[in-house]
Parts: sequence; structure tokens; C-alpha cells
Amino acid sequence: MDSAWKREEFSCPSTDGQTVLQGTLYRPMGKVRGLLQIVHGMTDYVGRYEPFMRQAAKCGYLAFGTDQLGHGRTGEMADSLGFIARRGGDRLLVEDVHATADYIRQKEGPELPLFVFGHSMGSFVARLYAAEYGNELSGAIFCGTGYKVAFSGVGLCLARCIRALRRDRAVSPGLEKMMFGSYNKGTPGRTEYDWLTRDDAVVDAYVRDPWCTFHFTVPAICDLVTLSRNCNKKNWFDAMPKSLPTLLVSGTADPVGDFSKGVSRVYDELCARRMRDVTLRLFEGDRHEILNELDRGEVITYLLGWLQERTPGQEKQETEMGKG
Repeated sequence: MDSAWKREEFSCPSTDGQTVLQGTLYRPMGKVRGLLQIVHGMTDYVGRYEPFMRQAAKCGYLAFGTDQLGHGRTGEMADSLGFIARRGGDRLLVEDVHATADYIRQKEGPELPLFVFGHSMGSFVARLYAAEYGNELSGAIFCGTGYKVAFSGVGLCLARCIRALRRDRAVSPGLEKMMFGSYNKGTPGRTEYDWLTRDDAVVDAYVRDPWCTFHFTVPAICDLVTLSRNCNKKNWFDAMPKSLPTLLVSGTADPVGDFSKGVSRVYDELCARRMRDVTLRLFEGDRHEILNELDRGEVITYLLGWLQERTPGQEKQETEMGKG
């Protein structure tokens, strides 16, 4: 085991009142300078972020996160992969992030600065969390996020109709294709997941991973679209705390961010609200999962540098990833 960190597993109750969230944390062996909460994406799980979490721990951050409802160990143990809730799953995900943060802070120290990192669907969850509970945060990183999607209203209406007519855990390959089928356009098409990253080994591992390739149920698609719509409404931009340090990171070839146009629009809207510390960083040529891209060393170094600059009393520390 690396002497700079210790890996631990934990569990805490979901706000749904019945599910136990399964989590992972990386604890620095030295002084803990801050907390970093990871909020993973759709058909994803916190274990895929462990290289980033290890590097954060080496810099003094206790990095933690849970597999969200319907995902990873949480979903498997509850026999609910792909299913979040019959109704209101979007709110449960946001409240679970807050409840998990409270759980860790009570154990580790409420005085420690808390940062949140959300990717993709997790960025939508983290954005809503930051707007509502931003006074408890020292900074927020929204990775692989996006702006309004033209067909989201139609998609949500269709998903709700299908949900009303079929069983709670029904899946709809046709609806999935309508919502996500265009993401692979412009990539080599070696697999249906090439839009995630240029690293073929990562894509191949994703294809083989049953915790990544399950179908999202129709109610879960409703939750996803609702999250995306709610974090791009005018009242979300207005509610973001003006003093909260905020970083938007994306790849220029990420279809979720509309190839940088969507995420840039989010940045412009936040700047228009006169936020005091908002940054946009685009990584040239990177696709959706910048933490799994060919230049991930540069990405992680940049993220940790941003965190350290905004952590009280923190001096920058080198990581084994190098400076990219």
C-alpha cells in the first residue's frame, strides 16, 4: 500500500429511507487539509475515480464518494441497477450528496473545507447541490457538464408517458437511442462508447464492466433529464452563491458539453451573475471523460492545483502524475 494514503470503505443511509449507500474514501496518512466529494455520472460508479482520489489524498485531501442510487455497489446490493426511484429520484440524488457530506464532516471535522467534484450526470447533481448548499462549500468543480438540450422537453414528455404505461423498472432502448445515440457521431465508431475517451483501453474496460453497461430505466431517464433541465434554468444561475469558487472543466470534443459550446454558455451565464471566482478550462481534443483521457496526468495536475489555490493554508504539493 502507498504510504501516502489509506483506502477505506463506508456506508451511510440514503434519503430514500430504505437504501444504504456504499462509499469509498482515500485518507491522507498525514494532515487532512480538506475534503473532496466525488459525484459520479450516469452508468458509472465511484471506483472509476480512484486514481484521481489517490492523487488528491497525496495532496492532503480526504477524497470520498458513494455509488449513487441505482449504481455500482449500492445498486447491486439493492438489486436496483439502473433504477433510482419511481418518482422524484432527481431530488433524492441531490439530498444524498448533502447527507453524505454531512456524514463525513461529522466524522472527520466540520471545520475542514469541503469541495465537490461532479462529472456528467453527477455535475448536474452537484450543480443543484451547490446552488442550494453552497454556503457549506469552499469550492465546486463541474466536469463534463452541459447546457440546455433542444430535445430534452420532448424526451422528458415521452419518458413520462412510457413510465405511466409500463412497469416502474421498464427500459426503452428506443428512448435511450433518441437521448444518447448521437453522442458517438464524429468518433471512429470502434464501439458505441468511443465518445467517452480517446484511450481505447479505457473504452474496452468500460464495455466489459457490468456496472457501466446496464440499461437506465425509464424513470431514471426522467430523473436525468429533470436534473439537466433544472440546473440550466434561470433560477439556478441566480441561486449560485456569488462568492463560491467554481470551476468548469470539459474536453473540446465532449458531446455532452456540445463540443465546448454548451459548457461555455454555462460559464457565460455565471459570469453574467457577477460570480467572483468562476473559471472555464477546456482540454483540447478531449472527449467526455477527461479523467480517463490520454492527457489525464495534465488534467489531474490542473484540478489539484485549482483546489490547492483555494484551500486556506494549503501549499502546492507535487503529485507523481507530473505537470503534464
